Amino acid sequence: MGKITLCGDNCIYCPRYNAKTDDELFEAAELWYRIGWRDRLVSKEEIKCDGCSSHKKMYISAC
Repeated sequence: MGKITLCGDNCIYCPRYNAKTDDELFEAAELWYRIGWRDRLVSKEEIKCDGCSSHKKMYISAC
């Protein structure tokens, strides 16, 4: 069982959280734009997710 986070995603399957390269972040951003989850192609800084935990500040951008 994976970690279901504040955004509602399971981190194990999340392309934002699992991205290791800028290319992978771009692919996630492009996918989310194509399927309508974003109204524009967002930057890697906007789509990147470092995960959430009680010791980090949490900035939730809609997943």
